[in-house]
This record gives sequence, structure tokens and C-alpha cells, in this order.
Amino acid sequence: MKHQITLQSLDKKLDKILNILKPVLSPEQPTKWNHLKMLPEYTAQYLFNECKKLFPCYSHANFSDIKSDRSGKYEIDFKPNIEADEDYKNMSANEIKEKGIRGITLEERLLLELQYFRETGKHLDINDWTLCAGSRYSDGCIPAVYWFYDKLKVNYYRPDSHYDCLRARAAVPLATSSFNPLLLTFDYNGKKYKIKEIIE
Repeated sequence: MKHQITLQSLDKKLDKILNILKPVLSPEQPTKWNHLKMLPEYTAQYLFNECKKLFPCYSHANFSDIKSDRSGKYEIDFKPNIEADEDYKNMSANEIKEKGIRGITLEERLLLELQYFRETGKHLDINDWTLCAGSRYSDGCIPAVYWFYDKLKVNYYRPDSHYDCLRARAAVPLATSSFNPLLLTFDYNGKKYKIKEIIE
């Protein structure tokens, strides 16, 4: 009987532990506008069309002619800058590639615009232009995105073009946590147990 009571007591303790850890195990944190969750269906054309539903846009680009360094399902972060990175001013797409910098793709830049607008009602690159160094047309030209005369504009430049206002955005390491609550342990009757072993 004493053993049964001890097990019931353990169950209650485990319930309390899991209730405490629930917010950590399944966090529901709002996505920041500079954190992108890319999906296979997020093509340049699809994202440009989504932008057009929310604000004026202009481009004579053939989006199907653009190839990007990344595609599919993945997550990526960029600095939360309103303007493109000053560190890369006067640096061409060719230089960006030679230095091994993970430049933003056109798809990522369009999703960045969507998320920033939905969160703030404002736009990126009011004064400068984002060089989408992670994407290229078949002729080698590089897309660029900026807010110009009250509309989002997608333009293109030669891969060796470099201007003070034409700047890339570079990917930064994802913000991840090294703490894993599933690996927490507790002692019972002289034996160690992991939370992960109990809930699985």
C-alpha cells in the first residue's frame, strides 16, 4: 500500500513538473519580422503577388528566370535593419560571392518586406536598396528591392555594379537556445530518470 501511495505521489509531482515546463517545451512566441520561415511554395512570383495585395508594387522582372542559392523549407535570420547593411555598401554581388557571404535571396527579401509591413505598417529600404546577392537572372544580373515613390520596386543590376546605396543583407546565425528541459533528471528510489523518458 505504501508503494502505491508513493507512485501516486510521484505522478502528482510529474504533473506539476510538466505543467511548469509546458511553456518551455511548446513555446508560443511571436515570430519577429527578421526571422524567416521559408517554404517550398514561397516563390518570388508568389511572394510578389502577396505584396501586391497589401501595397503598390512595380516590377518588369521575369521571376521564373531567377535562380536562388536557397529554396525549399528552412529558417533564416537577418539583422533587424530598416536599411540594407551598411557594411556592404559599394560591394558588388561578385565581391559578396567571392567573400563567401550568405547574401539575401529575392524570395527572402520579399518575405522580409511582408513580415515587416504586417508588424509595423511601414516599409524597408526607404533610402537604400537591398541587393539580393543570393539570386541571379540567367544573364547574371542581380535583383534589387527597395521602396520608391510609394511603391515596392524590384529592379536588377549587373553582378559587378557597386554603389553606396546598393547594399546586400547577410544572413546571421539563428537565435537558438542551448537549454533542453527534456534532459532534466530526477532521483526516485535511488535511480535517475530523465523527463524525456517519462513523457515519451
